[in-house]
Amino acid sequence: KVQLTGAGFHYQYKDKQIIGYIDTVFGKVPALVQIPRSKITGFEVALTARPISGLTLNGGVTYVHSKITSSFLTPDGFGVVVDVKGEQFPVTPKWQLNGDIDYRVSVGSSMDLVLGTNVRYQTSAPATFGHSAVFDIPGYALVDLRGGLEAPDGQWKVQLWGRNIFNKFYLNSITHVTDTIARTAGMGATYGVTTSF
Repeated sequence: KVQLTGAGFHYQYKDKQIIGYIDTVFGKVPALVQIPRSKITGFEVALTARPISGLTLNGGVTYVHSKITSSFLTPDGFGVVVDVKGEQFPVTPKWQLNGDIDYRVSVGSSMDLVLGTNVRYQTSAPATFGHSAVFDIPGYALVDLRGGLEAPDGQWKVQLWGRNIFNKFYLNSITHVTDTIARTAGMGATYGVTTSF
């Protein structure tokens, strides 16, 4: 009926490569930089429950505390050289949560109706080094829906789905090249049909 799994982790890194900025003839451009010493500590927990026949509930949470533990001078998003000791890794949210509901019921001897939804959430994270709010990627939550018919033995499937059904505007990355700040947005509401045999 219920399954609970979890893991804790602690990593110590030497010369870890992370996306940062380097100085070139074209100005500051995004590139891999090598951090002398850094660490990650965290945990993840996942829960699966089947309270009634055909209903499956899944949930998970991940916590990641990343930190640069040595002094390291590198350009921030605007090209100003800063010491990033004590900062977290770019594009590394501290919290990520996920929930999924899946319901399956027979609608005849040769067909199952399958309905489901998924919710994903993550907290804010910096897009690059430095403490400028311009480069903060805000936290966001996305909701997906799905529904379809499939054979009980899985030999064929037809599914209608919608991703980010509330058309949430969210950012994947923020960069600064020469005189432009570019924000890359995630996909808006997307709908489709998937068939398989």
